[in-house]
Amino acid sequence: MTGEKQYSLLGGKLRKKYLLAFFIIAITSVASFLTMTLLINNNETSAYLINTSGRQRMLSQRAALLSMELAQAPSLEQEQLIKAELHQTVSEMKASHLKLGKMAEETPALNDIYFKEPINLHHKIDIYLHNLELFLASNDTTWSNPTLALIVHDAKDNLITALELFVNELQAGSEQKVQQLKFTELFLLIIILSVLLVEGLFIFKPMILHIQEEHKQLEAANEELYRLSCVDGLTGIANRRYLDKYLDIEIQNAERTKIPVSVIMGDIDFFKSFNDTYGHIAGDECLKSVAKTLSTTVKRPRDIVARYGGEEFAIILPETDTEGALIIAEKLRLAVAGLEMEHSQSPLSSFVTISLGVATYSPLVDTADTAVLSRADKALYRAKERGRNQVCC
Repeated sequence: MTGEKQYSLLGGKLRKKYLLAFFIIAITSVASFLTMTLLINNNETSAYLINTSGRQRMLSQRAALLSMELAQAPSLEQEQLIKAELHQTVSEMKASHLKLGKMAEETPALNDIYFKEPINLHHKIDIYLHNLELFLASNDTTWSNPTLALIVHDAKDNLITALELFVNELQAGSEQKVQQLKFTELFLLIIILSVLLVEGLFIFKPMILHIQEEHKQLEAANEELYRLSCVDGLTGIANRRYLDKYLDIEIQNAERTKIPVSVIMGDIDFFKSFNDTYGHIAGDECLKSVAKTLSTTVKRPRDIVARYGGEEFAIILPETDTEGALIIAEKLRLAVAGLEMEHSQSPLSSFVTISLGVATYSPLVDTADTAVLSRADKALYRAKERGRNQVCC
């Protein structure tokens, strides 16, 4: 299986795992949100019920006090005012009673508390309201009316006890439900964190490694592309494009440091006749051998050897004056001759030789670049005119 197919397959598996983890987190998050909503609604409902129950307690006690005031009213006018206030209180109790009853009917847990013994608050409130209405409708609103005694008794004991039990049951049930919802929320949170941990270990980590590997491959491809753009495909040394860039850089360095830079141009003597005699394959091998020899002879890290074109080579020597460049050029000439590659058609030697031209750019003397590469080429041409297999400046 190729690397591209492996990465495609890995990417597909990771995507499926990621989507599955995302789906689980989404479902769990929705469940967590619903749990929080239930928790809030439960708290709101409990608070409302407790508040309404408290209001019923306050209204029942107020009704009892008004009933006792009515029994002791000093005048008819005062009696009418108290009756009106008592009617209003009874109406408010009925309204709260209806709300509690409706909510209790809609909530099974609340229904058991509100309608059933031993609390049965609904029945007790019904009785209390019935007694209040009987007392108000009676012509006898004095202490002698037995209904008044029932009202006072319920307001102090029976109804109040039922209201307190009802509130206590509400609070206990609410707290239990809150604890259950909190436990559920914690459980969902643990699930989310676990999924995230698994996602990190088995999805994101492989995904990151996958991306890093692709990044490395891309970098390697870019480096290879850059190398191919800068390296001569046949000889493996720098090409003309890289030579031009490098020479510009070293000339700028020379201008900054005021230290000269030299260039050597070399050309294999009678290379065309070598190709015609031994063939192009042998000619390519000759070029490779000469390039390797030139590169190994030039040993400083900043010195470079490049193929200028065909059988021509160029050597850049940073921080080198003309005298030093001539010495190196002579070493290069001798090194190529020392290869002793047979060249039966050369009128100079039985072996392959090379002609070299040297030029130097000195910022202390030259006011501008003055085309040092071109001057080195002219020096090479002069070496050829003088008989080849030599160095000229």
